[in-house]
Amino acid sequence: MSRINLDYDAANTFVESSSKGGTDVRWDGWDMVFFTPTHYGFSNPKGAYRNGRWGMEYRVGADENGTWKVNHKSVKSPR
Repeated sequence: MSRINLDYDAANTFVESSSKGGTDVRWDGWDMVFFTPTHYGFSNPKGAYRNGRWGMEYRVGADENGTWKVNHKSVKSPR
């Protein structure tokens, strides 16, 4: 699985620019939290309710080296 490795400064820039670009990502402490609306979030134990919609959250925490390894699928590329 392809991942993008981000240090602290790159992670902050990533969250800020991704939020402005339409990705629902935010900080929760030291974790990046990605939210994706789904039809099954309501009935899933790991489902979440955000901005008036049910969906799933995907968390990315920093590893022991202070690097966030973001799944490539979570990154929207400009078209």
